[in-house]
Amino acid sequence: MAPARPLAALLIALLPAAGLLPVPSRAAPPAGTTVLDPVQVQAFVAHVQPAGDSCTVTDAVSGTDTDQSTGPSVDVVATDTGEAQSPLPGDDVDLEGSARATVGSSLVGEVRTLTVRAALDVAALPRTGASACQVAVAGQVATSAALELAVAGWVTLTATADGPAGVGIQVDGDAHDLVLTLTSSASESRVRAFLEAGQYLVRTQASARSPEASGGGGRVASTVMTTVRVVPPGRALAAAGGTKRIATLPAALDCDRSSAVVRLGRGVAGARTAVLRAGGRTVRTVRGPKPGDVVTLRTLPVRAPLTLSVTARGRATSRSYEACAPV
Repeated sequence: MAPARPLAALLIALLPAAGLLPVPSRAAPPAGTTVLDPVQVQAFVAHVQPAGDSCTVTDAVSGTDTDQSTGPSVDVVATDTGEAQSPLPGDDVDLEGSARATVGSSLVGEVRTLTVRAALDVAALPRTGASACQVAVAGQVATSAALELAVAGWVTLTATADGPAGVGIQVDGDAHDLVLTLTSSASESRVRAFLEAGQYLVRTQASARSPEASGGGGRVASTVMTTVRVVPPGRALAAAGGTKRIATLPAALDCDRSSAVVRLGRGVAGARTAVLRAGGRTVRTVRGPKPGDVVTLRTLPVRAPLTLSVTARGRATSRSYEACAPV
């Protein structure tokens, strides 16, 4: 695996101690199995003070919580409070920091998802409304996960934040790197790529920093959601929706033949027609459909994400699929 590269410089840098520890060794998965498991989660809070600041931090903010378990769910919390004082009488600043990481991994069908929720709450609060102190408080959540692709597949990175935060997701591998950054408040960013089979290191980071006390201080609270989703080519993204009695839609497209096999269900009994659509376009109309009829849809546009649907008697069922290969 290629050496891990730093996340975008736009992210807030904390103390060196906040860096992730070396990734622990893991038991090898069964042959042919794609793996996406968290291996380390860290939450960190600290006060930030520029060199030359005349204030004294009498009670430092410094907290770290780390979990290196490889279970499907991890929850770590770092929280601390402190105080800073300037040489001016009564010029005191209350410092508060909290960072919580909740990490979960799931497998639904053949879709693997790693979700990281970072709750960040940092504050530098002058007791007099303004301060000579330049101190601030920063919080960070950082995770690493092992991604082992048994076959080439689609990897989608998504990040959302409901407040000011620096967010990054990075996937490092021998043949491909994938990076997503998010720096604006209350926004969302997404990137998607087709990665070859192999071993990758997935890292996520979410950071927030309070205003400096010298500018009046204040509190910053942000909830950040980062998601890594891995889908093999042509696989269904979720279970079928709508009236499932109409038809059974396949769990995957036939990428080699650009086709899909659909079995009509009890819901078509008595219908004059059953209309099958691909990407919103009618590709087959079955007249006098009967439960159990098998319909093969051919020459489908499988090189792009695709939704199949079947409609009969005013009811419909549908299912969406990942693309079979990049265009």
